[in-house]
Amino acid sequence: MITLKLENISFSYPTGFNSKLRVLNNLSLTAESGNIIGLVGKNGSGKTTLLNILKGVISPETGSFQIYTNEEIFTQSFIPLVSQNVDSNLFPTMTVFENFCIVKNKHCSPFKKYYSKSNYSYCQDLLLKANMGIEDKIDEQVRFLSGGQKQALSILLALENDLPILLMDEPTASLDPFVSESIIGLAKKEIQARDGILFLVSHNLNDIIKYSNRILILSDMKVKEITHKKNTSELELMSLM
Repeated sequence: MITLKLENISFSYPTGFNSKLRVLNNLSLTAESGNIIGLVGKNGSGKTTLLNILKGVISPETGSFQIYTNEEIFTQSFIPLVSQNVDSNLFPTMTVFENFCIVKNKHCSPFKKYYSKSNYSYCQDLLLKANMGIEDKIDEQVRFLSGGQKQALSILLALENDLPILLMDEPTASLDPFVSESIIGLAKKEIQARDGILFLVSHNLNDIIKYSNRILILSDMKVKEITHKKNTSELELMSLM
């Protein structure tokens, strides 16, 4: 069981000498295992800022952020972020297996062909979950994969950490609809299998409605939740933003 809790988070960007632009103001949010959270809002509403706070890239001015598990409390933890820029999530000139080794800290050097059969086999089994043929390209450089294969690899590697929490910021913006469906479906399936938490930011409101079990709207520097998610249409959701 995982619980992610933000309490009274505020954040501002400097805009000039002794001036700031407030983006988040006393924002509070709780997410638990099994939550697939669709996060929407107008441009500039603070969606990416919130994801970067969760990831740990930026620190809030005020408030607290903690992750609770059955065993301990994590006051600071690296949470992976999969963005629309797939190459920023991976090492393009290294092979698929070398990317896996780096993530898993298996001490596999790209400059000497060292690996154990068990690590190699585990990586192949992991890649099979994507059902995109990546397991057949395990020894190829990532730059030669398709956009969809790269994004699928990003998701699988991102979830190879202690906490099954995943942030996705417009992960399918450059992909065709069929591949997009596979990518988000893969992320949701893996998160649910690991009883984790997924945050999905997308301008495709149909994806938000289809895949999430909670929809949060960032507006006026705070979040509000839609309680009747199943009956929400794209037009209604847009009107609430």
